[in-house]
Amino acid sequence: MIDELVSGGKQKTRQAQVDFRLLDHVPLGIVVIRQDMVVLFWNRCLEDWTRISSESMVGRSIVERFPHLGQDRYALRFAQVFETGVPTIFSSRLHGRFVPATTRRGQDRIQHTTVTLVKNLHEGQPCAMLSIQDVTDLTHRIRESRAMRDEADKANRAKSEFLAKMSHEIRTPLNGVIGMAALLIDTSLNAEQRDYVETLKSSGESLLHLINNILDLSKIEAERLDLERIEFDIHQLFTETVNPLALHAQSKGLELLYHIDDGVPTWPMGDPTRLRQILTNLIGNALKFTETGHVVAKVSVEANDTGRKVLRFSVEDSGIGIPEDKLESIFEPFRQAEEGTTRRFGGTGLGLSITSKLVDKMDGKVRVQSRLGEGSTFFFDIPLEVGERVEPTINRSRWTGQTALIVDDCAPSVTIFEELLARHGFTVHTATDTAAAMTRLREADGAGSKPYSVIIVDHEIAGIAVLVDRARQNSANNEPRIILSRSRFSRDSAVRGSTMDLPTINKPFTLTELLQIVGDAKDADRTDSAEAKVASGPEPPQRISSVLVAEDNPVNSKVVLRLLEKRGHDVVIVGNGREAVDAVQQRRFDVVLMDCQMPVMDGFEATSSIRALEDELGYHVPIVALTANAIEGDRQRCLDAGMDGYLAKPVRARELYEAVESPMAAGE
Repeated sequence: MIDELVSGGKQKTRQAQVDFRLLDHVPLGIVVIRQDMVVLFWNRCLEDWTRISSESMVGRSIVERFPHLGQDRYALRFAQVFETGVPTIFSSRLHGRFVPATTRRGQDRIQHTTVTLVKNLHEGQPCAMLSIQDVTDLTHRIRESRAMRDEADKANRAKSEFLAKMSHEIRTPLNGVIGMAALLIDTSLNAEQRDYVETLKSSGESLLHLINNILDLSKIEAERLDLERIEFDIHQLFTETVNPLALHAQSKGLELLYHIDDGVPTWPMGDPTRLRQILTNLIGNALKFTETGHVVAKVSVEANDTGRKVLRFSVEDSGIGIPEDKLESIFEPFRQAEEGTTRRFGGTGLGLSITSKLVDKMDGKVRVQSRLGEGSTFFFDIPLEVGERVEPTINRSRWTGQTALIVDDCAPSVTIFEELLARHGFTVHTATDTAAAMTRLREADGAGSKPYSVIIVDHEIAGIAVLVDRARQNSANNEPRIILSRSRFSRDSAVRGSTMDLPTINKPFTLTELLQIVGDAKDADRTDSAEAKVASGPEPPQRISSVLVAEDNPVNSKVVLRLLEKRGHDVVIVGNGREAVDAVQQRRFDVVLMDCQMPVMDGFEATSSIRALEDELGYHVPIVALTANAIEGDRQRCLDAGMDGYLAKPVRARELYEAVESPMAAGE
């Protein structure tokens, strides 16, 4: 029995020695200690790091060799490991020099140490294994990474500050250029002078668009651009996006159209401002690269690859197309499909890059299909979320059984008319020219055929007068409603329509406009009248406001003064915040337009002073920021300072009038 015990003890000792020898080959410093802190094992890695041999350490207290390990912050945690069996860690941040160790170049080794209880490793007694990891390189890399991050943050802050400063400095004179040009256009000019002024205004707006694109790209790359999530009217979104571009389309002789599919909800959720920006970029790009034909924007409800319902937007053009090997690179900043494209068509190549990044933030993806010389179609999807508003109802049975004839040589235009009319009960026939239309009319005269109740003719179709006479003669007892379709800013077709006593519908048109003009003459006349008012400018204000303008730049003051005086408003100009506070104390103003950066007292301090006076004044003073600061956060800073609204320079006349004539300014 005794021999067996001795034999077993020797075997355990040999096994422990084998276990220790294995620890000589791991790339960590390993120490095994008893509960009394005596070292049982000191591996080769530690010999190399500390230049202390195993022979001089084994059998000796580790505290005797390294006195700092006897301090409470170490000793108490060692004791806790032996008592509870729970490992403890001495982090490199607080205990980087657990044992004195250096690299071959003499640098201190930064260490991360774990202490673990190992039972029955030595003569049945518990031992602790200290695993010491050299994290010197890792720590240095982390420090370098943090330093690089700090440098990058510093560079980004410097870039943002530079962009903010340059944006302010450029917007201030731009406000004068664009504002004065807008005022000059409304004066008596001959054709040559008007062309010069419109070119001047267009150039200023192009520069402003470039500045906005650069700022947006900077905000997106810095992840400082936030998206709204609100209900919006999809029809209003397309109208407000497409109509401002219609004049450019007309100047190039292009058909600009849009179509909202039947299944699209009227009130989806999303960020209408950014969607408008995306569509404006895509449509503007399509108009730029299309010489003849059409540009069509559409939206429909589709299922994506995962089966989820999405709003699918598309912009199709009949332009120059994109080479297949350039389809990916066009979404990179400052890149266009061909090097000669910039020289021929202009532009910076920023629009598509910003569009792609904005769609990415909406959890979507921009795609493009294109054939060189035939045109391109850009698509993007956004997740479909429907708002809480009730969908409007339309009586779709009103025109059931009626027939319509569309005479138009633009295929997308025909498709849109056909789909919308068929959706509301019409049987629709089409013709691409007068001859084909005449054939359709003769067929409608045949036995058993139904005469056309509506005929829509494109203004560029040759022989319109003959076609109209034929249609009227053909249906003497049931004259069809003949409608002239035309580009929104086409003057010659407006004259042609009036001389032929024809109602007109402007492309691009809304569904409501189409149904009104198809319905009866009274509704159609009202639509034309409304459009004439829009074309001639905004309605005059319902009330005259007393406006205080705090602005230190004389040109900007003059622009705002002239714009407001044209509307009949009473305007007082002051040159700094101190004068603004004094003016508010002397008389009551309906609204204060406050520049933010002024001498003597800036707009923020002036706003604070005015707010402090309101108890004494007995009323709230509406204050709207009028500033060239347009970086992300500037708007919120103005609101946080107590201002009621925000206008970025260069100010648009419509936005200025809305701010001055809003219920807020009226004290409602």
